[in-house]
Amino acid sequence: ELVTGWLPLSHLHAVLATSCTARAALDSQNAWQSRCKALWSGKAFISPQCRSLTLGGDPRGAVRASLEDARRNEITAEELCGTIWHCRAKRSAGKSYTKSDPWWQ
Repeated sequence: ELVTGWLPLSHLHAVLATSCTARAALDSQNAWQSRCKALWSGKAFISPQCRSLTLGGDPRGAVRASLEDARRNEITAEELCGTIWHCRAKRSAGKSYTKSDPWWQ
């Protein structure tokens, strides 16, 4: 499992096809759960569908859904409304703007 953490997902299929032993070790729930964790590391938003697949015991499906979701080129209302946004005011904007901006505190 540790080795496949460094292996690109595009190469995983070839490794799984090498032997039954490799497939049994690398195609486990724990291995796919680790892949989800690595794939989602540093992401600002993970779709509820992907999270529910993981919680429902299908981390392999969650990886597949995440990769499919990554190919879309539009943002959803859920992503816009479910994220905490911060904006920064330039110092030249004046005290009325910077006094409430945590960046300048």
